[in-house]
Amino acid sequence: MNFPDNVKIIINSLKISEKDFLGKGAESYVFAYEVNKIVKIYNAPFTNTKYLESLKVFYEQLDVYKAPIDFPKIYEIKVANKIVYTIERRLFGDIYTSVLPNLDTHHRHKLLKNFLNTSRVLSDMHPLETQFGNLMECEGKINSDSWWDFISKKIDFHIEPIKDKAIAEVKDFENKVIKFKNFISELPEPHQALVHGDYYFTNILLSVDLSVSSLLDFSPHTVVGDHQMDIAGAMLFLEFDKLFDEDDIEFIHHEAEKITARNFDIYLTIYRMFYSIYFFNSYEFNTKLYRWCKNNLNNKKYWKDLI
Repeated sequence: MNFPDNVKIIINSLKISEKDFLGKGAESYVFAYEVNKIVKIYNAPFTNTKYLESLKVFYEQLDVYKAPIDFPKIYEIKVANKIVYTIERRLFGDIYTSVLPNLDTHHRHKLLKNFLNTSRVLSDMHPLETQFGNLMECEGKINSDSWWDFISKKIDFHIEPIKDKAIAEVKDFENKVIKFKNFISELPEPHQALVHGDYYFTNILLSVDLSVSSLLDFSPHTVVGDHQMDIAGAMLFLEFDKLFDEDDIEFIHHEAEKITARNFDIYLTIYRMFYSIYFFNSYEFNTKLYRWCKNNLNNKKYWKDLI
């Protein structure tokens, strides 16, 4: 693989072989390192070590809970030649793309049920923060005594850079946002829980028995908030993954109804619209996700549920 120069500099300095490459994400390249460790090399021009320091502290707090699944842990944050990299705990397990295609319906359902139920591990954690909102030091960090006030302010923050495009692409966008914020302002405050914020199959590793062994990539999306946000995300993000079909979506919806409030469909729609605004800037990097966002925001059925 042809790695960027910043990656080559770090792996050469640490005497890491290209064969140790494990994968890459939107922000970094990951390599196996020493015994049960990884090196995560951040793409230039990433320099936000303050965020990484807050993430390191957050992971240390997770260790206190002795959860039945493994979480990441940052050992060191380093900067060399203006290149930021971390040395972290290596987590083991299979990625879902290597497992799912080989499963029959029964085992697909088992995997989906395990995935959904694992989100409840986070709901049992009681964050040390007293306010709702962001846990890490990040751009647009928002905290509030009210979850719905946090959601409203987070929407405002994400609308600002995409407002003109949203107005052009979504019918009556500004009025929809006003009515949406008015609707959620009347809702009861949820019990505070740890919310991953990007709870999806790309961020888990699986054991042989199809249970979730590790939960990865806590990020600026991670907040103190409503546990139902992760359940909604677990369901909604299946809609634009070609590895899942209508039967899978119907099954996980049925299972979600067993572990949520009676009116969960309303909350599912709320978080559908929230994520559609939150990720509307995806036209810059993921056209499939952008189409999903745009279609949701233009769908009269969803707005009828809320207005």
